[in-house]
Amino acid sequence: MTAPHSRRLTASLLCLAIAILLPFSSCKRSDRRLLVGPQANGSSPAGGPVTGGALVTVTGKGFDEATPAVVFGGTPGSNVTVLNDATLTVRAPLTNTVGSVNLLVANQFGATTLAAAFTYDPVVLNPVVGPVTGGTVVSIPGEGFQSAGTISVSFGGVSAQTINVVSDTAIDVTVPANGLVGVVDVVVQNDFGQALLAGAFTYEAGVEGTLPTLASEDGGTTITVSTRGFTDDFTVSLPAVTFGGVAAANITAVDATTITADAPALAAGNVDVTVTDNGGSATLTGFTIVTALAVDDIAVNEFLANPLTLDANGDGNLSSTDDEYVEIVNLRATPADLTGFILRDGNTDRHTFPNPTTVPAGSAIVIFGGGTPTGFAAVHTTGHAQVASSGGLGLNNPASAASPETIEVVDATATTTIAQSEYDFNQTQAVSQNLNIDAFLGGANPTTNYVAHSQAETAAGLGDAQGDTSPGKKVNGQDFP
Repeated sequence: MTAPHSRRLTASLLCLAIAILLPFSSCKRSDRRLLVGPQANGSSPAGGPVTGGALVTVTGKGFDEATPAVVFGGTPGSNVTVLNDATLTVRAPLTNTVGSVNLLVANQFGATTLAAAFTYDPVVLNPVVGPVTGGTVVSIPGEGFQSAGTISVSFGGVSAQTINVVSDTAIDVTVPANGLVGVVDVVVQNDFGQALLAGAFTYEAGVEGTLPTLASEDGGTTITVSTRGFTDDFTVSLPAVTFGGVAAANITAVDATTITADAPALAAGNVDVTVTDNGGSATLTGFTIVTALAVDDIAVNEFLANPLTLDANGDGNLSSTDDEYVEIVNLRATPADLTGFILRDGNTDRHTFPNPTTVPAGSAIVIFGGGTPTGFAAVHTTGHAQVASSGGLGLNNPASAASPETIEVVDATATTTIAQSEYDFNQTQAVSQNLNIDAFLGGANPTTNYVAHSQAETAAGLGDAQGDTSPGKKVNGQDFP
């Protein structure tokens, strides 16, 4: 028969051993209580994702003695909740390793182990590839996301800025831009821990954008395409470019990552722009093909034939020729591609709109006779300005109705007049002529009924114009769209 002091010695040694293994242990209770540790005999579910968060129920006994710690293969679980002496729940931590792990349930009185009781399953992102320009929305599966606190995700060391908890089992993450083409690790971190998803996402070369973002259905508009991550230097080897699956023409390298290409003739609508080199391809969605300009889609809204002392182009120099201007308004609800169209004074071609030239829906473009309209651009933030390609507009001051002056815009083939204005009166010095009612989005295209700027009104009936001119703005000084 074992002596009482021997039993106390045995208990003390056990207490010492537990204290070494479990730093949070305490030996303040009686020797009898020290011998009572948690005993686990089962757990459910049998597994969960490596992104953690699975709510695991552990069964056994002795859980009421003190809230146990539950360790998954060496990593403590979170949110341990003792439901009763025989049941507790715990959130599985995140991990870097796929496979089965032991569950250790321990308190200051002892520990028990369930061998290979929980299996971590791999996690696959959807999608698993995207451009280096970022922006791809990736779904990451898991469990317990709604209870996981602050969530952060990084791709190749670059933090994602947008994370949306879709449900308790999935988050949507917007992939950040990254200069690294190829496979990268994804790291998910929250209150349950951190998981390294090795090689989970692949950055591919991307098309960053185009300028302009639209082209006429007639084709021929030159588009600047900016890319990132392609293996080829475009100044050495030109890529292939397609719009809506149709090959572009006249591909030219601007620099190692930028090219220009002429858009092909296509039906109006949104199309993809795809760039392909020896190392792969990338696609930009949402490039717009707009219908070609038709008669009365634009209007000559305002013109100034006698600037005299007015610095209309804002370059600081007064010029009777440079400060002449013609303002054209896009009357339709879609952008207009004016590339190649011609502005005429009488029968003389004064300006060919360069490639590319686009005007937003309802907005205006102003063509000056010359100069450098930098001041105009600074003040008229929504007004677009160009300088006559011929070196001047040559707007005359007709003396009578017998010799009227005509301003017109014709298509690139010079066969169809898209817009026209005619006037047969002397021009007051430094006062522009404006349509009696400002041209406006969806409005008709009148060819006559021009009045002095101060007498014109807006389509909204906001009253007489302020001042004597308003190149790039409505007659009341408001911006065009």
